[in-house]
Amino acid sequence: METIGFFAKKIISIFAFPVGLGLVLIFFVLALSAFWSRRRLSQVSILLGAILLLVMSSSLPGYFMLHRLEEEAGPYCSPDALARSGVRNVVVLGGAVVTKGASPADRHEDALFRVMEGIRLFKGIRGGLLIISGGSTPLKSSDPEAMADLPLEMGVPRRSLVLETRAWDTLDEARIFAEKLGEAPFALVTSAGHMARATKIFRDRGLKPVPCPCHYKAQDTPPFHLWILPTAEGLVRSTSGMHEYLGRLWIRIRGWVLGNPASSQAACCIWLA
Repeated sequence: METIGFFAKKIISIFAFPVGLGLVLIFFVLALSAFWSRRRLSQVSILLGAILLLVMSSSLPGYFMLHRLEEEAGPYCSPDALARSGVRNVVVLGGAVVTKGASPADRHEDALFRVMEGIRLFKGIRGGLLIISGGSTPLKSSDPEAMADLPLEMGVPRRSLVLETRAWDTLDEARIFAEKLGEAPFALVTSAGHMARATKIFRDRGLKPVPCPCHYKAQDTPPFHLWILPTAEGLVRSTSGMHEYLGRLWIRIRGWVLGNPASSQAACCIWLA
């Protein structure tokens, strides 16, 4: 059931993001145009798909979505402040890990920002554990050796490094870390845009994460000339923002399907936050 839900979530999200939805509007209508007598309606649908891609490729939609999420996440954390509040362990929510032909840094791809921030906080706190979660899927687990190389090269002792390769997504990570961390407070490191959703998921499990965001993507307002001009970066930011909001919706739907009112209520709070 969990595997089916994982793949269903991934497939549905592809067609809900700007590129997938825009292309569906365009190509679906083109495929039916040979049998569809309403040419005007076909032209309108194609135009809507093109406009969607154009708008979502500009800088403003992605900026506004991510900027709000990053404001919710708060500022960077201080290792001294974490230590004073009783935090000893640092948990890094990772991503895909490349194992072939890449340097220790390149293996983490976009998760590099999270891993480096986790190392910074760990070194400032001292005496705890650095726990890194890899981006596994039902078909492939992350390589623990590939995950370990960068922290070890940056001076993290092997005895202080814990690698988690079983988790598929943030819900899975919260379930697994609930067994490892119990009620002790810990630093939760993830991208600023993902932080609000991740924190709610972990707290819903009874955990006590201290949000430690990094990898801010929408701190500064885009230059005026990019407000309407389409760029690849604009499309990526729009997709990232939509990914987070759809993730919140997915948690709510999942709570309803599994008959977990508490989970649905928490997801509703996440959506409205």
